[in-house]
Amino acid sequence: MVSHSVLLQAAAALTISFVSAIAQAAPAGDKHDGDRPHPDFAAWHQQMCTDHYAHRVGDMAYLEAKLSLNDSQHALFAQWKDAVLSSAKDREGKCLSHAARDGERPSFVDREARMHDMLQERLAQMDAERPTVTALYDSLSADQKRVFDMMGMHGHGGDHSGWHHHGPGGPA
Repeated sequence: MVSHSVLLQAAAALTISFVSAIAQAAPAGDKHDGDRPHPDFAAWHQQMCTDHYAHRVGDMAYLEAKLSLNDSQHALFAQWKDAVLSSAKDREGKCLSHAARDGERPSFVDREARMHDMLQERLAQMDAERPTVTALYDSLSADQKRVFDMMGMHGHGGDHSGWHHHGPGGPA
C-alpha cells in the first residue's frame, strides 16, 4: 500500500510541475478571453506533450553516458530505460488526448478529476518501473550510485520532469 505522504508528495510535485509548465510554455502575445483557451492552445498543448517525451529520451541518454556502465549494467539500464520510456510514451498519448475540446475550458471539477487520474496512473507506472530500477541500482558501484542519486528524477508526471543537477555538488 502506498503511504499517504508518498501520495501527497507525488500530488504536490505533479501540481507544481504542471503549473510551472503552463507558466513557462503558454503562448504569449495575443489578447484573449480568460474563459477560453488561447487560440493557439491546441498547438501549444501538442508541443508540450511531445516535448516531454523527447526530454525523457534525452535525459536517459545523458544518464547512461554519465554512469559509464559495464556490459552487465547496460542490459539492466536498457530494461529500466524501456520501462521509463514506455511510461513516458503512454503519458504523451494521454496528454495529447486531453487537448481542449471545442475551445471550452474544463471545469474545476473536471481538472481535479483529471489530476486524480494522472496521479493514479503515475503511481501504477512507478510500481511497474520499480523492479527494473532496483535491479539497476543494486548493480551500480558506489561512485555510480552517487551520480545516479545526484541526478535523481523529479516529478515523474505530466510535467517537465527529468534528470536535473543539484547545485555545485551535483554532476556536471
